[in-house]
Amino acid sequence: MKILFAGLLATFAVSAAGMFSTAFAQTAWGVVTNVEPAYQTNYVNRPSEQCQVVQVPVYGRTGNGASGLEVIGGALIGGLFGKAITDKDEGAVVGGLVGGAVAAEAGKGQRVIVGYQNRRECSVVDNWVAQNQITHYNVTYEWNSISATSRVYEPYRVGDEVPLNVNINLIGE
Repeated sequence: MKILFAGLLATFAVSAAGMFSTAFAQTAWGVVTNVEPAYQTNYVNRPSEQCQVVQVPVYGRTGNGASGLEVIGGALIGGLFGKAITDKDEGAVVGGLVGGAVAAEAGKGQRVIVGYQNRRECSVVDNWVAQNQITHYNVTYEWNSISATSRVYEPYRVGDEVPLNVNINLIGE
Protein backbone atom coordinates (compact mmCIF):
# COMPACT_ATOMS: atom_id res chain seq x y z
CA MET A 1 0.00 0.00 0.00
CA LYS A 2 2.87 2.35 0.83
CA ILE A 3 4.47 1.56 -2.52
CA LEU A 4 1.23 2.37 -4.40
CA PHE A 5 0.85 5.70 -2.57
CA ALA A 6 4.48 6.65 -3.22
CA GLY A 7 4.03 5.78 -6.90
CA LEU A 8 0.95 7.97 -7.21
CA LEU A 9 2.74 10.83 -5.45
CA ALA A 10 5.72 10.56 -7.78
CA THR A 11 3.45 10.49 -10.85
CA PHE A 12 1.68 13.62 -9.64
CA ALA A 13 4.99 15.42 -8.98
CA VAL A 14 6.31 14.62 -12.48
CA SER A 15 3.01 15.73 -14.08
CA ALA A 16 3.00 18.97 -12.10
CA ALA A 17 6.60 19.70 -12.99
CA GLY A 18 5.87 19.13 -16.68
CA MET A 19 2.85 21.40 -16.48
CA PHE A 20 4.86 24.23 -14.95
CA SER A 21 7.66 23.85 -17.42
CA THR A 22 5.35 24.56 -20.42
CA ALA A 23 3.23 27.38 -19.03
CA PHE A 24 3.89 30.32 -16.77
CA ALA A 25 1.21 32.56 -15.25
CA GLN A 26 1.74 35.55 -13.02
CA THR A 27 -0.01 38.74 -11.96
CA ALA A 28 1.93 41.79 -13.10
CA TRP A 29 1.36 45.53 -13.12
CA GLY A 30 1.05 47.56 -16.31
CA VAL A 31 0.68 51.29 -16.92
CA VAL A 32 -2.32 52.78 -18.78
CA THR A 33 -1.16 54.74 -21.83
CA ASN A 34 -4.51 55.61 -23.46
CA VAL A 35 -8.24 55.53 -22.61
CA GLU A 36 -10.97 55.89 -25.23
CA PRO A 37 -14.63 55.84 -24.17
CA ALA A 38 -17.03 54.05 -26.53
CA TYR A 39 -20.45 55.65 -26.94
CA GLN A 40 -23.89 54.45 -27.93
CA THR A 41 -26.65 56.84 -28.95
CA ASN A 42 -29.98 56.28 -27.22
CA TYR A 43 -33.14 58.28 -27.76
CA VAL A 44 -34.93 59.45 -24.64
CA ASN A 45 -38.45 60.90 -24.58
CA ARG A 46 -38.78 64.15 -22.64
CA PRO A 47 -42.48 65.02 -22.99
CA SER A 48 -43.59 68.60 -22.45
CA GLU A 49 -46.92 70.33 -22.12
CA GLN A 50 -47.75 72.86 -24.82
CA CYS A 51 -50.69 75.23 -24.48
CA GLN A 52 -52.38 77.60 -26.87
CA VAL A 53 -55.43 79.85 -26.90
CA VAL A 54 -58.07 78.85 -29.45
CA GLN A 55 -61.41 80.38 -30.37
CA VAL A 56 -64.38 78.09 -29.92
CA PRO A 57 -67.90 78.80 -31.17
CA VAL A 58 -70.77 79.68 -28.83
CA TYR A 59 -74.10 78.27 -30.04
CA GLY A 60 -77.60 79.66 -29.68
CA ARG A 61 -81.00 79.31 -31.40
CA THR A 62 -82.71 81.56 -33.88
CA GLY A 63 -86.21 82.68 -33.03
CA ASN A 64 -87.82 83.29 -29.68
CA GLY A 65 -89.46 79.89 -29.32
CA ALA A 66 -92.98 78.77 -30.14
CA SER A 67 -95.88 80.85 -28.93
CA GLY A 68 -98.57 79.35 -26.76
CA LEU A 69 -101.02 79.45 -29.65
CA GLU A 70 -98.59 77.42 -31.84
CA VAL A 71 -98.19 74.77 -29.14
CA ILE A 72 -101.98 74.53 -28.62
CA GLY A 73 -102.50 74.26 -32.39
CA GLY A 74 -99.94 71.44 -32.60
CA ALA A 75 -101.62 69.64 -29.71
CA LEU A 76 -105.08 69.91 -31.35
CA ILE A 77 -103.85 68.64 -34.70
CA GLY A 78 -101.90 65.82 -33.00
CA GLY A 79 -104.99 64.87 -30.97
CA LEU A 80 -107.15 64.70 -34.10
CA PHE A 81 -104.62 62.49 -35.87
CA GLY A 82 -104.26 60.24 -32.79
CA LYS A 83 -108.05 59.78 -32.53
CA ALA A 84 -108.39 59.14 -36.27
CA ILE A 85 -105.62 56.53 -36.33
CA THR A 86 -106.53 54.60 -33.15
CA ASP A 87 -110.24 55.46 -32.88
CA LYS A 88 -109.69 55.70 -29.09
CA ASP A 89 -109.51 58.58 -26.64
CA GLU A 90 -106.10 57.43 -25.41
CA GLY A 91 -104.74 57.82 -28.94
CA ALA A 92 -106.05 61.39 -29.00
CA VAL A 93 -104.26 62.18 -25.73
CA VAL A 94 -100.95 60.74 -26.93
CA GLY A 95 -101.32 62.47 -30.31
CA GLY A 96 -102.01 65.78 -28.57
CA LEU A 97 -98.89 65.48 -26.41
CA VAL A 98 -96.71 64.58 -29.37
CA GLY A 99 -98.17 67.35 -31.52
CA GLY A 100 -97.59 69.97 -28.82
CA ALA A 101 -93.98 68.82 -28.29
CA VAL A 102 -93.26 68.90 -32.03
CA ALA A 103 -94.69 72.42 -32.33
CA ALA A 104 -92.64 73.63 -29.35
CA GLU A 105 -89.43 72.13 -30.75
CA ALA A 106 -90.04 73.59 -34.21
CA GLY A 107 -90.55 77.02 -32.68
CA LYS A 108 -87.12 77.00 -31.06
CA GLY A 109 -85.44 77.69 -34.37
CA GLN A 110 -82.12 76.39 -35.64
CA ARG A 111 -78.93 76.02 -33.67
CA VAL A 112 -76.48 78.66 -34.92
CA ILE A 113 -73.16 80.19 -33.89
CA VAL A 114 -73.85 83.41 -32.01
CA GLY A 115 -70.24 84.27 -31.16
CA TYR A 116 -66.78 82.99 -30.19
CA GLN A 117 -64.91 82.73 -26.92
CA ASN A 118 -61.23 82.15 -26.16
CA ARG A 119 -60.29 78.87 -24.47
CA ARG A 120 -56.85 77.63 -23.40
CA GLU A 121 -56.16 74.09 -24.66
CA CYS A 122 -53.12 72.07 -23.60
CA SER A 123 -51.64 68.83 -24.84
CA VAL A 124 -48.58 66.72 -24.10
CA VAL A 125 -46.04 66.59 -26.92
CA ASP A 126 -43.27 63.97 -27.24
CA ASN A 127 -39.73 65.35 -27.56
CA TRP A 128 -37.25 62.63 -28.54
CA VAL A 129 -33.70 63.68 -27.68
CA ALA A 130 -30.51 61.89 -28.74
CA GLN A 131 -28.38 61.06 -25.72
CA ASN A 132 -24.87 59.59 -25.93
CA GLN A 133 -24.05 57.08 -23.21
CA ILE A 134 -20.69 55.44 -22.52
CA THR A 135 -20.97 51.68 -22.97
CA HIS A 136 -17.34 50.74 -22.20
CA TYR A 137 -13.74 51.95 -22.41
CA ASN A 138 -10.92 50.78 -24.70
CA VAL A 139 -7.87 50.93 -22.42
CA THR A 140 -4.36 50.63 -23.84
CA TYR A 141 -1.64 49.61 -21.37
CA GLU A 142 2.01 48.64 -21.44
CA TRP A 143 4.01 45.95 -19.61
CA ASN A 144 7.69 45.15 -20.26
CA SER A 145 7.57 47.19 -23.51
CA ILE A 146 4.56 45.15 -24.69
CA SER A 147 1.45 47.16 -25.50
CA ALA A 148 -2.11 45.78 -25.55
CA THR A 149 -5.68 47.06 -25.52
CA SER A 150 -8.63 45.67 -23.55
CA ARG A 151 -12.31 46.48 -23.34
CA VAL A 152 -13.21 47.41 -19.73
CA TYR A 153 -16.09 49.00 -17.87
CA GLU A 154 -14.07 51.07 -15.37
CA PRO A 155 -12.93 54.58 -16.28
CA TYR A 156 -9.16 54.27 -15.85
CA ARG A 157 -6.89 57.30 -16.33
CA VAL A 158 -3.64 57.56 -18.27
CA GLY A 159 -0.81 56.76 -15.87
CA ASP A 160 -2.86 54.42 -13.65
CA GLU A 161 -1.18 51.17 -12.67
CA VAL A 162 -3.44 48.23 -13.47
CA PRO A 163 -3.17 44.54 -12.55
CA LEU A 164 -2.52 42.26 -15.53
CA ASN A 165 -2.83 38.52 -15.89
CA VAL A 166 0.27 37.47 -17.82
CA ASN A 167 0.31 34.00 -19.42
CA ILE A 168 3.30 32.59 -21.26
CA ASN A 169 2.86 29.29 -23.08
CA LEU A 170 5.23 27.12 -25.07
CA ILE A 171 4.39 27.22 -28.77
CA GLY A 172 2.67 24.02 -29.82
CA GLU A 173 1.07 23.35 -26.43
